[in-house]
Amino acid sequence: MSEEVAYKRIQITSRHHLTMASVITVSVWVVSVTYFFLGYVQISPLQSKASSLSARLQRVSAEAEIYDERIKNLRMSYLLLLQEHDKPITLEPRNEADLVGSQINFEWDYRLHNGSQRYILEIVSLDSRKTYRFNVTNPDLKSMYLPVKNVGYGEFLWRIIPGHRSGDVELTEGSSSNFSLFRVFPSVWKKVLQKRVLVVGTSPDMSSKFNRETADNKVIGFDIDLMEWIVSEINLKLKLVPPIKLTFSRLPMSKILPKLREREVDLAISSLTATKEWERKYNVVFSEGYFRTDEVFVTKNKMVGNFPDGLQGKLVGAVLGSINERSARFLAEKYGYNVVSHYLTRTQLYRALDNNNVDLVVTDKIHVFSELSNNRFDTYGPDLLSLLSGFYRENYGRKNNVYSIALHHDREDELLLMINEILKSNEGRNELELLERKWISPRVVQN
Repeated sequence: MSEEVAYKRIQITSRHHLTMASVITVSVWVVSVTYFFLGYVQISPLQSKASSLSARLQRVSAEAEIYDERIKNLRMSYLLLLQEHDKPITLEPRNEADLVGSQINFEWDYRLHNGSQRYILEIVSLDSRKTYRFNVTNPDLKSMYLPVKNVGYGEFLWRIIPGHRSGDVELTEGSSSNFSLFRVFPSVWKKVLQKRVLVVGTSPDMSSKFNRETADNKVIGFDIDLMEWIVSEINLKLKLVPPIKLTFSRLPMSKILPKLREREVDLAISSLTATKEWERKYNVVFSEGYFRTDEVFVTKNKMVGNFPDGLQGKLVGAVLGSINERSARFLAEKYGYNVVSHYLTRTQLYRALDNNNVDLVVTDKIHVFSELSNNRFDTYGPDLLSLLSGFYRENYGRKNNVYSIALHHDREDELLLMINEILKSNEGRNELELLERKWISPRVVQN
């Protein structure tokens, strides 16, 4: 083989290797760019959401530390207060407490308590001027439950005396606590009737047509007007002088029914859907329905894929403790998305949707109608009634999502009967139509 032929073969081989290297380099570059692009498109939104959730978790952790510190400070203040007294301190019923029911829970604390300490519970009726004294059956608990039938209903003073009664002989073992005043009523209605004040729990939200706060810190909306009209009808019907007045207690949605169960409010109205589970869990009853609406999936960005395929793997938000949260979790099992429900108000929920912290939210259509009308948001899929009617029927006892007023489940339920009578009357139906025209425009409910 001549040197020239060998040289040409080497040139051809080199060009071939360079060409192959160029192809491989370009291929690697294309694959790298493609991988980066796909990673950015598919992973970046998840990374953004993860970063957002991480930041939120840090804020929540910081807030938890603040509350823990406050609790420690309160505990320390309490212990210091306890150390200053050589006599028991009454805790429950607190002074000026109004109780409803058939049983009274008494609680106290005592710095000098020891394993052999005994107590006498003394109750003085301010109506009959009669004094009752009971040996505490489990003194180590520093508490005692007492049936109301033992003292009756009315206004009372109570205190704790270290010691023990044996027949008519009372052996005291230290100074008694100060007296605390409390009142006991057989029903919420009896309490309202005597005090002429009805305390209503509600959860105002900036985006709600039913109950929201104004710039001057007032609460307005469909629910507020309805309660004011119902109370005016009760005052008129019973010719009450002085009339019953309304006081609205503003609470997070997740706290409304627990506060109602604990009797810190007399009733609750806040776009609440009547459910059998809530009736059992919180010992409440619901009035006749006063408004019907449908639930919907709402999104900010155009969803990829037809309903329901586009839900797979998405983050769906809902207000904590709401019916929407329960509906979202029920449908999540079927459609494979994840529920995020730490939002306390719809305003927080919609802000999360605006900030892409969630892909969709579940809410009542009436509460997002304005945002749908001005194209801020869009619905995804159909109204959810057809998907949830069986769920409603099993859990709520009706096939629709209907708002009702929640009340204590008293033996006589006088207040419930009056409210239902007013809602079902011709005047009630007319008032509901007026309120719908005032607050819900255009009307989006179905008959």
